[in-house]
Amino acid sequence: MQREAIENARGAIPARCFSEDDIREMIAQEEQWDEFTEEEQMEAIQSLIDAGEYEHAAAVANEAITEAIERYLHEVMIEMENRQAGNE
Repeated sequence: MQREAIENARGAIPARCFSEDDIREMIAQEEQWDEFTEEEQMEAIQSLIDAGEYEHAAAVANEAITEAIERYLHEVMIEMENRQAGNE
């Protein structure tokens, strides 16, 4: 179930949705990251993570996870019904 949910979420998240590590790597590549203090680095990361552009990606990912869970539960219920019918 978890694997399927992760696969669905990966397909649902737009390419512009970055993790903290992605942000660090991008800034480091621009050779500016090392010039920032630790506090400035954390502020930069937090402001990018807090940006509204991630709200849609999070909603889509949550929807994909919910759908995967619903499918899994449906399959489990069908399997349980089949087992019960086979035992009767």
